[in-house]
Amino acid sequence: MLKAFYMKTTLFLTALLSFCIGFSQDYNFEKQWSYLGPDKKPLEDKRQSATGIGPVEHIAVNERVQGHMLASSINGGLFYTTDGGEQWINAGSDDWAYSSSSWAAYYPLKENVWFANSALNNPNGSPGSLSYKGGIMRTKDAGISWELIGDYTSFTGSPYIQIFGIYFDPDDAKTMYVNTAEGLYFTRDCLADKVKWNRVQELKGWVYDVVFIGQDIYCTQMQHGKWSLYSLSKKNHDQVKRMEISDLWVDDKESITIEKRGNKLLILLNFTRKGDELHEYSPVSGKTEQVLKSQRVVFGKGMTFSVNPHNQDEMMVGYATTVKRWDIPTKSENRIKTGFHVDIEYIAYDPFDTSTVYLASHGGVYKSVDNCESWISYSKGLGIAECEGLAVAQEDPNQMAIGCFHDGSSVRADWDANGIYEWKNVNGGDGLVPLMPANKMNIVFTSNQYMGGGMFYSADTGRTRINLHSMNNTRTSGWLMSGVLAGENHETIYMNFEVPGGSGKGNIDVGRTNQPTERRSLKRVTNFKVSHEIEKYSIYCIYHTEAHPNTLIAHMIEHTKDEKGKNKNVHRLWRTDELDLADSLLIHSWYEIDIPRSDWIASITIDEKKSDRIYLVYASGKQGTQNTDEYPGLVYHLRYKKQRQSPKREIDLSRNLSFGFTGRYNIVSDGKGGYFIGTRQGVFYGDKKTLKGRRDWVRIGYGTPHCKVHGIHFHKEKQILTVAYYGRGVWRYQF
Repeated sequence: MLKAFYMKTTLFLTALLSFCIGFSQDYNFEKQWSYLGPDKKPLEDKRQSATGIGPVEHIAVNERVQGHMLASSINGGLFYTTDGGEQWINAGSDDWAYSSSSWAAYYPLKENVWFANSALNNPNGSPGSLSYKGGIMRTKDAGISWELIGDYTSFTGSPYIQIFGIYFDPDDAKTMYVNTAEGLYFTRDCLADKVKWNRVQELKGWVYDVVFIGQDIYCTQMQHGKWSLYSLSKKNHDQVKRMEISDLWVDDKESITIEKRGNKLLILLNFTRKGDELHEYSPVSGKTEQVLKSQRVVFGKGMTFSVNPHNQDEMMVGYATTVKRWDIPTKSENRIKTGFHVDIEYIAYDPFDTSTVYLASHGGVYKSVDNCESWISYSKGLGIAECEGLAVAQEDPNQMAIGCFHDGSSVRADWDANGIYEWKNVNGGDGLVPLMPANKMNIVFTSNQYMGGGMFYSADTGRTRINLHSMNNTRTSGWLMSGVLAGENHETIYMNFEVPGGSGKGNIDVGRTNQPTERRSLKRVTNFKVSHEIEKYSIYCIYHTEAHPNTLIAHMIEHTKDEKGKNKNVHRLWRTDELDLADSLLIHSWYEIDIPRSDWIASITIDEKKSDRIYLVYASGKQGTQNTDEYPGLVYHLRYKKQRQSPKREIDLSRNLSFGFTGRYNIVSDGKGGYFIGTRQGVFYGDKKTLKGRRDWVRIGYGTPHCKVHGIHFHKEKQILTVAYYGRGVWRYQF
């Protein structure tokens, strides 16, 4: 019996060793990833109003210890500083199941105890849902270790619940309130080993903002599209009252936020279709007075609103793409200087220094130490760039370009030829897909959405640019921007654009040019209204693999209607293998290829040796989720028949890859028959057996953030893997 056990154990260990050797004979998967930045505001040749490092949603200033602050990033996670913002450090959120955070708070009596919310997906400017692994996080040792003290089951039981804020009772710090999209919750002991959560039963719907005045709590609430103000006693939560002043304003409101001014309540009304207003309410007299009208609270959802703790007659309010400072008694503006990123999400006064103010913006943290006369970016170490795309120079993989949501496009290069690589902003707006030819480091393509956007060409590493859409009298494809470089020397660019007129007007099609500096050189190479009688569609993304120079794949979103007449998007995939044809003939060469399901596609690549095989990654799959019987996969190996329209074989390669929104442009070949894929859970490698569905993916290294991947590049000669994250900038692994 012992002999049989010994033989089985030996066989198991041999098989395991063989498995490991099979994966590790060429690669070392046990190293740490390194961060390449940007870790501070990028350089600029000239000042741009939207250059930055990434969006910060909220700043918490510690009122006990000067210089201690927490900064929450909606996709990058939580960061802290102990020196007033001179240097920021990740607060440990990379180790959370979901590293996104939109709110954090210090425990009032202990500077090493912090609370923060963790969410799966944070949409622009608002908190995301907790899903199955997010919730209220707590650390008692300043971020060294964290614990989840309240998940979705602690609240309504719905994984779609959102958390808007965390507040402490001013008279009893252990009593903590959490306002959510499904009511107001509280605990009488937030430091307990097992925190018990209770709900204020009479408050339904959104509880958006919370303020304490005396023994009362004031809340802004929204249910069924109707906004209201509520008050309740701190001691007796059953005494909940809807305030009569709620009926003074029409219901055309996007949000209501509130601030305390002494023993009065300031109420900021963010209207949907008219100028926003600020009112002051006295709980003692029950009277309300209008302070401001015709405001424009665009960013921050009304949270760009703060009363100066050193001077209760002064407040700051967000206005369009800036902030304004007001003297409340005289209703007069005390102008402040600009110099910060134009999209402001939160305002925080320093409790110790009367001249210091902090702004949380889409470009990081900005600080004024001279009473708003000047502003400086205090974002060193934040590292929260929301990359939309990545391009890496083949000649020198240390040089690269990224497009960033909110913060334009930046190039990392050795600008002074001294061996030091730094990031420099080269194009403003919301940066999208960058491109770099394999053989010319000085050429870089950048792109941005709308507002003067398009695909830009530069022959001097981004210092000067030409807008290809403007050069060709075409409209930008906006957020759907896509482009690839093709040809032996990458001299030809294929990019999408909105058809300005004629056949297919309003559709988004593909054009090409091998003379990007020439006017009207972009020629249309798709017109599915003519070739396939499809009326309304958008080419969302195009894919090209260097090993197959004559092949292009296009992901189409067909805009149609269902049987009930409701708008419906159908995802379709088209392919051509005849890029050497003239433009007018190429339009008719496209044929559709079947895919596993109509859903958002993250990335596609063609097998380098066999053109009838493609690897398709969906933006999300349901493998590993709870409460569902459906398990559509995340990654597929599709082998097509000779006519290449229907798959001859379809293999779901998801295996051990967890559910999650993966991102875009997140699969790349290693040139040896294996592939790298980037996900929220890490970056993985699959060999030939993996690609046949016979072996799990192997995770590469450790230390990556829990963010979507929006760009992956492998330098085959130097064995360098570079990954761009939507929320944590660029990371690298050297094999």
